Amino acid sequence: MSQLDTTRSLPTISFTVPTYWTAEQALAVLELLENLRCAIWDFYGLQVIELTQGQHVPLKDEQSVHQPNPSDNQAF
Repeated sequence: MSQLDTTRSLPTISFTVPTYWTAEQALAVLELLENLRCAIWDFYGLQVIELTQGQHVPLKDEQSVHQPNPSDNQAF
């Protein structure tokens, strides 16, 4: 079975944001998500850092290509 076949068999959850929420309801959801993010980070933060550091080690050429251009920071 290929990886594509196994991915298709996994259950997925699709999210849509209700358009009838009030601003207060939207804010409550954002606060809930922020609290969840903080709780996950408090428990798994170091492990997540270690995982993400191991996923991408830039090549010497990439380091020079991705250096920010000072003119890019100008306000419009």
